[in-house]
Amino acid sequence: MNTHTDNDYEQVVSRLILESPQVKITSVATDMLLSDISVDSLEKLSIAMDLEEAYDIEISDEEVEQFESVADIVGYIKLAVNARKEKSKIEAAETEVKNPGESLQANMSFDTDDVADAIEVGEKAKKINTA
Repeated sequence: MNTHTDNDYEQVVSRLILESPQVKITSVATDMLLSDISVDSLEKLSIAMDLEEAYDIEISDEEVEQFESVADIVGYIKLAVNARKEKSKIEAAETEVKNPGESLQANMSFDTDDVADAIEVGEKAKKINTA
């Protein structure tokens, strides 16, 4: 599972902003306001769609409208990715509780010869103990 740092999120968001045809700057800082760097509402939606794809998250249009700075986007992505990871952990644990034997069986394999040998040894032990 990928682990991302705040710097990773900042780099991805910065790259997406800089790729925007409307933006005429050469570098992005997290304290920049989106309105100051020509990122309008349509461009915010475009960036959000790219981030959804990149991080396998969902961002509602209402949430996108709330983004005012680069830091807002980075903070949202960080929270959304962590929430997705936690949800995956919970779902995996719920699956294990519902089907506890499945994962155990998947990790166990029996060779029929081993089982036959064990039965034979058991039969021999019975004969020895009754003799």
